[in-house]
Amino acid sequence: MAGVLIFGSRGFIGRRLISDLEGVGEFSMHTPFEGDVDITNYEEVERYVKSIQPDFILNLAAASIPSDTDFSKFYLVNILGARNILQAVDTVIRDCKVLLFSSAHVYGLASGLLSEAQPVSPVSDYGISKAAMEMLPALFPAVEVSVVRPFNLIGRGQNPSLFLAKVIRHCIEEQPVLEVGDLALKRDFLDVRDASTAICKLLTLPRWAQGPVNICSGVSLGLGSLIEATCEVTGWTPEIKSVERFKRSTDAPVIRGDNRRLRSLIDWEPRFDLRDTLNWAVDCPPA
Repeated sequence: MAGVLIFGSRGFIGRRLISDLEGVGEFSMHTPFEGDVDITNYEEVERYVKSIQPDFILNLAAASIPSDTDFSKFYLVNILGARNILQAVDTVIRDCKVLLFSSAHVYGLASGLLSEAQPVSPVSDYGISKAAMEMLPALFPAVEVSVVRPFNLIGRGQNPSLFLAKVIRHCIEEQPVLEVGDLALKRDFLDVRDASTAICKLLTLPRWAQGPVNICSGVSLGLGSLIEATCEVTGWTPEIKSVERFKRSTDAPVIRGDNRRLRSLIDWEPRFDLRDTLNWAVDCPPA
């Protein structure tokens, strides 16, 4: 049975991946609790990796709220943390494969259909840290590494500060006013369950993908339409106010991921439409 070590297993996608990988029945899971190992401390990472001797490492540990004003976390966790993991594998267990989780934020202000061939041009600390992380495998050529670029993952258990979770919370609590940014923006939303299925299938490929792989639906949806659908599911429609403080100059007007490379690698199509996702998320709303 292959051993899988997941850093960041308590996060939104991490919790889903654990459930799905355990369901496969071919993996033994190692999921350190917060405080067990500090990935920004190389000695701790090396010691932990050496004690586990995993066959796969999934690095989901990240400072992952792009609007966070403490920019130092992006560079410490997203770059140094990932580097420590790769160095530890290179030093003590080279036959372990590492899956790094990047982000669609590496595309920056690029708009329209975004394929992996699109040059990276991040415009935020978060995006820059993820783009830099993607370059780290060049330092450790003996380590087999693959990179995935998730777009906007949504579903149950999402961070309540993120857009859809915020909308759901307002509707569930029947708050009279919902303040948002630019409703004209369009984004590629994917149910976290579909993302997890894709990642599990990528993990079991006999030969891992070289270069980044988009994890996305291939469809863009306006934020206004997302709010409208959420109101229909919850039965509550607040007054919607578009306010300047939630608008960002670093927001591309339209983001739509190209998932053709992903579908060429694995047998996969999104199973859950927006209504499925909203019903699932509303059934257990964010705190």
